[in-house]
Amino acid sequence: MLKGLYDQNLYDTAAHQPSHWAATAGPAPAAPPLTGDATAEVAVVGGGFTGLMAALHLAGAGVETVLLEAGPLAWGASGRNGGFCILGGSKLEPLDLAKRHGIEAARAFFAMQRASIDHVAETAEEHGIDVERAGRGELFVAHKPGRMRGLRAWVEAVERVCGERWPVLDKAEVQARIGRTGEAEGAILIMAVLAASLNRRSAIADYLRLGWLELRARHDGTAPSAHAGEARPFALQRPEVALAPVSWLERHRELLRYVLPAYAGFVLVLVATHLVYGNALTNPAYFNSLIVLASFLVVLALGQGAVILTGGLDLSLPWMIGLCGILVAGLVRGSDEAALWAIPLGLALGAGLGALNGAGIVLLGLPPIVMTL
Repeated sequence: MLKGLYDQNLYDTAAHQPSHWAATAGPAPAAPPLTGDATAEVAVVGGGFTGLMAALHLAGAGVETVLLEAGPLAWGASGRNGGFCILGGSKLEPLDLAKRHGIEAARAFFAMQRASIDHVAETAEEHGIDVERAGRGELFVAHKPGRMRGLRAWVEAVERVCGERWPVLDKAEVQARIGRTGEAEGAILIMAVLAASLNRRSAIADYLRLGWLELRARHDGTAPSAHAGEARPFALQRPEVALAPVSWLERHRELLRYVLPAYAGFVLVLVATHLVYGNALTNPAYFNSLIVLASFLVVLALGQGAVILTGGLDLSLPWMIGLCGILVAGLVRGSDEAALWAIPLGLALGAGLGALNGAGIVLLGLPPIVMTL
């Protein structure tokens, strides 16, 4: 797993990551560590939502049960979100589900989800658990007016497969039900992410602490640079070892395994293009177009490759290239004089937006995949 892809708290099982649930759930029940061997009829591994529910019902049925969890209870996804006890969980759409497995199996699948939601509510009521249940349904939103047609078709598919009719609401009806317009929710979400990044364990807090320590060291004269003495050169003795000569092919065998197929495919594409169009290999304009079009992929590969090597993933690259390209093309409009200042402007815009992403990742500690959304 790429450790730079997620928050570092994801890999620390010592305590809960700060969340609304962790702050409001109250003290956890006593769960002493397992110090020796234990015997039970059933061992449940994982103290999340599923594991706790399984252990609860097994114990309620008189089955001797042991629950094992490496960290605090509900340390993972179960304690990090607001709760999603809703329909869903299938990659296939309702019609695709019915085509692949049959209409009866699809209806049984949705009925099982319905029963699971009711089962959670019944269990909470039976054991007196205040789960702060909110709402009796969920919204599937068309974020643009043009998406309404697809949403209506999807609702009709659900009705045919599941036998349920879900109401389709317009914008006014949605606002009346949820009590807010939603225009500011995107900005609120971004502000919440930024605010969550400004804490004592954030990257920017570490940089500030290191900067303060360096300033104090310089002021007190305890910085390493203040005690730079006379340089004492030293030399490492290189052992005399006779090495057998290795051929170039042997040294690069692993690299050639990946490079040669790519070049072979490139040559096959050139040959196929020449056979279809007749003058590809002898036409300089063809290679000029090939180089121009490939330059976009080169820039994309270099940028994305550099991010992946550091353990991240940049989602903004194609949009950044498109934005800068459209801006430059709109400003130049075939004028060589305008290109002299429009191209540097486009490069400066891309560099500035990239620097903004980099600052959010380095200073605020946000995962690259989140910062570049």
